[in-house]
Amino acid sequence: MNGNINFLEGDIQKACSVLIAQNSQILSDNKLLWNELNKKKENNQKKVEKLFSIFLTYIGPKQIPEISFLQKKHNQEKAHLNSIETLSISKQNPNTFATGSHDHLIKLWDLNTFKETQLLRGHSQGVWSTQFSNDGKQLLSASPDKTLIIWDLNKGKPTSTLKEHLNKVYFCQYNEDNKLIASGGEDQRLIIWDTRKGTAMKIIESENKIIYNIKWSKDGNYLCTSEYGGICKIFDAKNFNLIAQFGSYNEEERSRYVNVLELSPKNQTLTKEYEFIAHMDPIKCLNIDGEKQLLITSCRDGSARVWEAFKRQNQYSPKTIGSLIGHEENVSSIQFVAVGGKTLLLTSSYDQKVHLFEI
Repeated sequence: MNGNINFLEGDIQKACSVLIAQNSQILSDNKLLWNELNKKKENNQKKVEKLFSIFLTYIGPKQIPEISFLQKKHNQEKAHLNSIETLSISKQNPNTFATGSHDHLIKLWDLNTFKETQLLRGHSQGVWSTQFSNDGKQLLSASPDKTLIIWDLNKGKPTSTLKEHLNKVYFCQYNEDNKLIASGGEDQRLIIWDTRKGTAMKIIESENKIIYNIKWSKDGNYLCTSEYGGICKIFDAKNFNLIAQFGSYNEEERSRYVNVLELSPKNQTLTKEYEFIAHMDPIKCLNIDGEKQLLITSCRDGSARVWEAFKRQNQYSPKTIGSLIGHEENVSSIQFVAVGGKTLLLTSSYDQKVHLFEI
């Protein structure tokens, strides 16, 4: 079975951000979630499942090594009239991306020109999560107005509004074939939606007061959540039973650290392999490019750092290769973009700006 990677964005010290490599063989050929990671085969291959996650403990030196600055390629200084919370890229057309803001608006942009191409109005409060459908014809959004909206991008209008949450919705995501949606928020509910019927097919109650982030695995076998208190949960995606959980409720510690975890579905355990400090302030989100083996973290202080995810510069942390400077406030979302053979990084922030960096 090919390995798959899935990623969850993190949020403040009470949440976590996770990245899963399922049933992957170390140093063998694997297909990750969005990218392919080619590795040389060696003897004694070992099957593991890994998670990258932001948690609340510390190991290692308290200073981050000096790293070079990456070149800013494009920028949009006033993309919205309020903080930008979410950023997503179309798989079908990587030159199209969407931003969602606390100004209640969703905007679509051309990556080449950084010009706005479409404006979507429909939420009565901010837009906190967005995702394009696989064919690029629809956009999914979630809001603290308690709703999810599926948009027809050709018409610029909602095709359906999903109402089952009792409080703010923080995150939503399609599964790989776009037949299901998972959403979570401040009502302690993980809701699974049938996109063909537009109805909730399962509601899972959580003991944690907020579900911050959600991610499906590419093979469809797992659904992952990050929740209040730094709790990471993994469910089987068939019956949605909880199979593993990891995390801490220590509210005094800050989510400045990245943990690498091993997942064992058979034993229903998540165990920590190692951890490292990524920033001196709380981490907002995390993402990975499996093909380039790059990991990126962003922070509340307006900074973001790029790491070679599988190379260590010391026993505690991956090798740092660059820093993104240009935002003045919380970097809310970061996305890798592959265009014309180049690896680019697209970022959004509470400073209302969108930047494009070249690695």
